[in-house]
Amino acid sequence: MDKSVLVLNNTYEAVHICSLRRAVVLVLKGVAVVEESTNVLIHSVNNQFQIPTVIRLLKYIYIPKKTIHLTRRNVLLRDKHICQYCGKEFATSDLTMDHIIPKASGGPTVWENVVTCCRRCNNRKGDKLPKEAGMKLIKKPEMPHKIIYLHIVRYIGRDMEKWKKYIFY
Repeated sequence: MDKSVLVLNNTYEAVHICSLRRAVVLVLKGVAVVEESTNVLIHSVNNQFQIPTVIRLLKYIYIPKKTIHLTRRNVLLRDKHICQYCGKEFATSDLTMDHIIPKASGGPTVWENVVTCCRRCNNRKGDKLPKEAGMKLIKKPEMPHKIIYLHIVRYIGRDMEKWKKYIFY
């Protein structure tokens, strides 16, 4: 029972990822219903049912907005491991963080000024503005809107095909 289950609010908005064990308890208590499941069965003394992969809460749960911490991992997730100058996808170890307005020029370390960058583009840009280096950003960087966004995106690359229709990013 070490699988992850996507939890949706009653509005079908992704709000959490929980363990399979927790998901089964929520369904058995009548707090949630199964939206997606696998063909594998769970057996108990009296019942058997399919393993859920997505459940939906029956009552709306208010989720307060939280600030998302600016970390290397979160920037990589936001930019989907794509260099924001050349547009190529790279492994985590081949990417760096680039300040659009260089720190040497007083550029702050904030979501709107930090992007994922490959080593080649980072060397080419150096301590210049992208325009001065003859480079252009693929998209304007911004802070992700929801903390669950980053948590869920970590799982997208895995075998969570049934989650994709519930996640908008």
